[in-house]
Amino acid sequence: MYIKSLNTRFANILYLEWELPIIAAVLLSKFKLKWYNVIKNPKKSLEDFKKCIINVKKKHMKIEAYNESDEIGDQNLDDFFDFTDSQDHQVDNDNTRIHNEQGTSSNSNITAKIKLELLRYLEDERTNLQVLNEYPH
Repeated sequence: MYIKSLNTRFANILYLEWELPIIAAVLLSKFKLKWYNVIKNPKKSLEDFKKCIINVKKKHMKIEAYNESDEIGDQNLDDFFDFTDSQDHQVDNDNTRIHNEQGTSSNSNITAKIKLELLRYLEDERTNLQVLNEYPH
């Protein structure tokens, strides 16, 4: 009776339907992927988990980039009231355009870096929490 209740209550976790606990378990250096072989009939593969982690990290990086660009936007708003030579503003706009073009072209590079770092992390045999310092992303 108790086991049936546990299975009902935690079905999303036990059958790997809920992604957050999976990500947490994989990113905890003590567990990583050691628990995966114990799961009976998993609904998601290891590759699905890796893709999920990569997508979460990419979203996180987009939020960070948005917050940084918002700070730059605030600085540009302050510059709106600066009545110096207008050529300075043209240079800033050109730099912003170049930065945006580089950002879109480097998206695949960022994805590759995240994949590589994740693979290195999963292959690392150390289980202490200090190992996380070597994988900043």
